[in-house]
Order: sequence, then C-alpha cells, then structure tokens
Amino acid sequence: MGLCNDGSGIWIGDTETPPSGNVPEHGTEDPPESGQDDGTIGGEDDAFGADDDPGDAVKGEPGRSDDLDRFDRCLRAWEEARACFALRPSPEPGRPAEPGAPEEAVTPAPQARPITVADLIRLAPGGAGVGTDPGNVGVAGLPANAVSRATVETVSGTVLGRTVSVRFTPASFDFAYGDGTTATTATGGADWAALGQKPFTPTPTSHVYATRGTYTLAVTVRYAAEVDTGAGWRAIPGTVEGAPSRQEIRIYAARTALVGRTCAENPTGPGC
Repeated sequence: MGLCNDGSGIWIGDTETPPSGNVPEHGTEDPPESGQDDGTIGGEDDAFGADDDPGDAVKGEPGRSDDLDRFDRCLRAWEEARACFALRPSPEPGRPAEPGAPEEAVTPAPQARPITVADLIRLAPGGAGVGTDPGNVGVAGLPANAVSRATVETVSGTVLGRTVSVRFTPASFDFAYGDGTTATTATGGADWAALGQKPFTPTPTSHVYATRGTYTLAVTVRYAAEVDTGAGWRAIPGTVEGAPSRQEIRIYAARTALVGRTCAENPTGPGC
C-alpha cells in the first residue's frame, strides 16, 4: 500500500518507511520543508488510486495503526457523500430546477375545441312562418307583401359534451316567390298597417306577380348565433341557416269598371 497524509501531518500506510524526502514522523506537527511533497490528497505521491486497497487490512492485525482506522472512516464518509450527491431530489413545484438538472417533460392538458356554427346547425330554429298580407292573397300586377315571422329564439342543448344556451337572431332572409324570382333582404317584412302604408304599395319584401295563379312562397332565414357556456354570451362567427318555411298563396286578376262615382262618394260601390 502507498502512503497518505490525512491532513494532520500524520502519514498512513502499511510500511514503516515514508516516501523519499524529509517527512515528519508520526505524531509531529512540523509541516514539510519548502519544495517537498506535503502528502495531501492530489499530490504527486498521493496514495488514492494505488493498487493496494487499505480495506485489505483487518483491524487488529499486526502492524495496523489507529491511523488506518481513521483512513477507513474517512474513505467511507467520502463514498457516502458521493452517493448523496447522486441522489439529486426533484425540484418542488414552483421551484426552479438546479443548473444542469434534466427538465421533466410536462404533458399539457387537452384543450376543448372552440364551438363553431357547424356545431349549432341541429339547434337552429325552423318553420319561422311566411305568408302575404292580407290573408295569403294578392293581385296580379300589384305588389304582394311577403312577411316572415322569424324572431329571436333561445334554445338549450349539448354541444361538444357541454350544456350550453344558444341565442339565434335573424340576420338575413332569402325569399323565393315561387315564379322563379328570389330576393335577399335584411328584414322579414311587416304588414302594411304596421308599416303605416296603404295596401298594395311596395315594401322591402314585396313582389309583383305578372299573372294570376297559385304560387309557393318560401323563405330561408339565416341566424347570427351567440353561445353561453356559463360565463356570459359569446358571439360565434358566421351564420346558421334555419329550415325553410313555405306557404301557398293565391294571386287573382283584377278588372276595372266604370262607375258613376268615386269610392269616397260611394264607399259601397264596385271595387270599393
């Protein structure tokens, strides 16, 4: 076995002869002279790493000193310290990891997909109702006043596994008058009386039929949608198309007649 200095000036080894040079004897406190090896760990004559294992000696054997026991305790403490450094604990939540420590992979929680208008189609209102004023009849050559009865509606349902409330507000109206003519309006129309107009006068939703007959009037309403999942109303981009509403209307032909007095003069006369 080689020799080792435990830092107190005592040389530890299994031989009686210290390394070359003036080395203090056991128990002395004099440091080595300048230029000589002090025998501390890391020196040229350091015994750590030597082939001889101090553990080969057994306590109580001839020639073994107490210094060797101290060396064994020192070596065991060093090995335990190395084991402690190898068991680096994981950082506490919110505490930054120590430099050089590998970061643990964090799997993000899945995010719920945003609700779109495509998810609301099955909840869209249908059968809003449509007809002409008055009484689903009209006169050929004169405006027939088409009216849709669609209003704001709020429904509840399950969308993407969540219970939601959906508010549908009419945004536009696609009218098909049944004679091949169509029109898109921002309003569903209103009766002449509600508009403050005389009968058979033009309105934003009226249409003039050229000939008498029976026609199928249809309207498709496009709705703007808002969704409430419990945190308030949120507008959804785009529009939802409701189911179309249809109504048969009768268009009559009008004939003129010569009368002796006006309707103001004779309110019960023909055509009044």
